[in-house]
Amino acid sequence: MPSCAEVHSFVAVEGRRLYVAEHRPEGAIRSAALFCLPIHEEEKSVYRPMVDAARLAAERGCMSLRFHYTGTGDSSGSPLDMTVDTLVRDTLDAAQILRQRSGVEPVTLVGVRLGAAIALLAAERIGACAGVLLVEPVPSGRLYLSRARTRKRVRRMVTAAEGGEGVADSLGAPDQPPAGGVFDFDGHPIAPGLENSLAALDLAQRTAQLPVRVEVIEIAPRDRISGSVERLGSVLEARGARVRVRALVAEPFWNNLGVVHIPEVCQAIAGFVAGD
Repeated sequence: MPSCAEVHSFVAVEGRRLYVAEHRPEGAIRSAALFCLPIHEEEKSVYRPMVDAARLAAERGCMSLRFHYTGTGDSSGSPLDMTVDTLVRDTLDAAQILRQRSGVEPVTLVGVRLGAAIALLAAERIGACAGVLLVEPVPSGRLYLSRARTRKRVRRMVTAAEGGEGVADSLGAPDQPPAGGVFDFDGHPIAPGLENSLAALDLAQRTAQLPVRVEVIEIAPRDRISGSVERLGSVLEARGARVRVRALVAEPFWNNLGVVHIPEVCQAIAGFVAGD
């Protein structure tokens, strides 16, 4: 059993109902962290590892809050209304909930994959921010969409190879949305609002000052930073951030269908949010 109090609840915010899960230390609360997770299938894959990280953080005196964006999970709303702006709005609302419940004003943001990009956008507007931790961030929404479409085509090819009826005939057809403009990505709808706002998302083009500590963690097969992550670090430094970039050797847990235990990543998150 975790050595912290865990409370799940719904909070009404401007006509919406956000699902939140708090991990509260047994002793004094010394810091507060908001977990910004990815969406769709990646959210399912990172769910358990981030619970583990939040519990570790609580052992170090950090109260953590996880939440579901509007239109996802147990929160209210339709996924068809989701955009990058609504994801950032929900993040800012969740940060205020965390402040009220923890009594800690400067909030640390922990973002994973697309959630890392959302955390970075929210940090520009959040006011009192103790720091931002970006785990395997998605720097380009356009690239994110492109890779999502590629995964979908690969899955269709696998289905066709296994004898799926009617699939082989469609493999050569362009991947266009049906009437209404809604793409189906593994059972999750991507409406034009989300698609267009993701296509416009490019962290390398952000220029707002961000004078906080930022750590970027790349999950890699070996202890080596890629060029794209190095460039992101340089962009953040130019915006005034105190940046640390590092690689952790671990499984790509956001892509795994089963439960993945990544103690090195969880420890890195807990250490950052506790101010170690």
